[in-house]
This record gives sequence, C-alpha cells and structure tokens, in this order.
Amino acid sequence: MGSSSRIAVCKGCGETFDWSYTGPGTKYCPSCRDIAKKERRQRQRKSRKERGKGISIKELIASGREAKCEICGYNKNIHALESSEDWKVPKILCGNCHKKYAPNHQTKKQKKQTLVEFVKYGGLFGDTCYLCGLKDPDVIEEHHIVERKRDFYPGYGGIIPLCRSCHNIVSRDPRVKKEFKEFLVSMENPYGAMSPEHFWKLSLTVQIEIMEKFYSHLAERWQIFR
Repeated sequence: MGSSSRIAVCKGCGETFDWSYTGPGTKYCPSCRDIAKKERRQRQRKSRKERGKGISIKELIASGREAKCEICGYNKNIHALESSEDWKVPKILCGNCHKKYAPNHQTKKQKKQTLVEFVKYGGLFGDTCYLCGLKDPDVIEEHHIVERKRDFYPGYGGIIPLCRSCHNIVSRDPRVKKEFKEFLVSMENPYGAMSPEHFWKLSLTVQIEIMEKFYSHLAERWQIFR
C-alpha cells in the first residue's frame, strides 16, 4: 500500500493528514479529534436534556409527582420505575420494560450475566418471578436474600429469581424493610422473635433459613407492594 493511499482530509479543519497511526476511516486529524469528541458529548448531553433523559427516580419520589411506565402504563409503585438513557425508548420505564425493550443499556458483562442467570434458572428455578409470579425469562434476575458479600453458601442457596420490577421494589421500597423488621419480632420467625441486630450476628445458614421463610411470607402479601 502506497503512502498516498493513507492520506485523508480532516472533516474539521480541512487539512490533509496521514491516518497510519489512527486507522482507516478516521474523519479527524489528531489536532481536531479531541475537539470533535468534546463537541459530540456536548450535543449528546443537550439532546438528553431536551428529551428529559437523566431524570432521577429519587427526585420523582422526593417530589411526590405521579409517574408511570410509558410503555405498559404501570404506576402502582414508583420504586419499580427506572429512567432510561436509551434514545430508542421512552424516558420513564418500569424495570421489566427497561430490561426487555432497552437491552442496549446493559454492558457486555451484564449481558453475559443475564445469559448465565437464564441457564441457571432454566435448569433449577424456572423462569418465574418468586414474588409476583410473572413468567418471562427476558426480565428475570437473581436476588440474593442475604447480603451479597456474605452469600458464599455452596450451590444455589440464598438466591431467588425475581423480575426486574419486583427486584427494584425489594431493594428500594422502605415498606419492605419495615415488613422484615415486623416479621423478625413476630411468631412467624422460625427461630423466635429477635431484633435486627441479633439477626445479623447469626450464622449464614440460619440467616438464609429465616430469609427464605420471610420471602414466603412476603409473596403472600406482595399485592400490597406490587
């Protein structure tokens, strides 16, 4: 390949440059490349702002405004909603619609994990949400019922399948934490009434057993939250 074939015209300044160090198809010379990247990021931020992207669900909760999923219309629990950065879909979505219709927001690592989770649940748990009963493998995620940093239980103990929306509610809704505290001091606790402080001092095996009982209790009352 001759040197003349490596010459291109910069789209920014109009000067010719050698793309040997940047690769074929480069549109900007080294001097204009950083400026072009900065301008592109500014246009993207402006576009997201004009379309309402980047709306924080925490801000919606704090403001008390009514919000709903702009695809399925879900509006029962604002904690299930998410703000989308994908320009191909509406700005406010429930967790399930976000995971199903905007897969591009996931990183390669998240997509790989989703595949692993699907294989895992397809062989062991099935593809049904433990709390709401939704059967859709496209929105199922794994939920660690004890703190993830402590979940070194062999096999699949301590993990249940939840749809994305239910996963959001369990993680964010303060009523779920209140329900757990009430469960600990009730007679439904298989190890008797105890304080949250005492619960976190128990062995991991006992914690998982208590949490499995709690999630069975929570599934019976899930219509209140979902």
